[in-house]
Amino acid sequence: MSSYLFVDGEYLRKAFETSMKRFFVTAPPMDYRPLMALGASYQRGFYYDAIDYEPRSGETADQTKARIAERVQLHQHINSIPNFHVREGYVSTGRKPSKRQQKAVDVQLAVDALENAAVKNMAYAALLLGDLDFQPLVVALTRFGVRVTILYEHSTASEPLLEVADQRRSLTLADYQTLCTPSFKDTNTFPTFNEGGISTYPDLMKTGTWNGRTAQLFGHAGGTPPYQLFVTAGDEAREKNLIVYYSGTDSNKPEVALELAYGGKVIWS
Repeated sequence: MSSYLFVDGEYLRKAFETSMKRFFVTAPPMDYRPLMALGASYQRGFYYDAIDYEPRSGETADQTKARIAERVQLHQHINSIPNFHVREGYVSTGRKPSKRQQKAVDVQLAVDALENAAVKNMAYAALLLGDLDFQPLVVALTRFGVRVTILYEHSTASEPLLEVADQRRSLTLADYQTLCTPSFKDTNTFPTFNEGGISTYPDLMKTGTWNGRTAQLFGHAGGTPPYQLFVTAGDEAREKNLIVYYSGTDSNKPEVALELAYGGKVIWS
């Protein structure tokens, strides 16, 4: 049986934009093609989103038309990716623009996942989402015998949701790198992550703590790049050694990358 990917489109966009803007100041357009290999190789993928067809506050008619056309083209592009399918909900017509929100998207995702589990199309499901409302879905999928992994953004995911999954994997800047356009990747330096690794750099620059664990920043003579932020293992089995590598010139970037991926804050001695 197959491995399927289910993506909450709005959740992914916000997570991508938030992390990219904090690390790089700007967020590039997203390349959706690598999603089908994010964390695993999936036989089929489903992308859930909604298009707001109503004018937004301050928008001209031409701006509304252009915004809608851009999103329609994006959904057409995702549908053109082999074995990837878009499922559209709708945006509620609330009286206040700030109250407008997607509808039917979460329900459609749950229905599709449960249908595929019930007819035994899939043995493994990866859910890229973080809302607690999906907890009953995850529980139901595991009862069907489907192994479930949650791909999530650390600061917005619900811990009770993560607890009922078979596996969890926090999205890092290394994951977002795969979703960037080639031109952005070629002109910007990304960190890389390694769980369970051993520190190999010779020169210790500073020591501190992160979530109760020892954190050490290494460089080379004179504090020059590349840098390695090494975090010792925690008490829980899943809290392995963590290493963030960064070859850029800013020695503060490794701790930003760590915090974006796993939460918490590095406190330097």
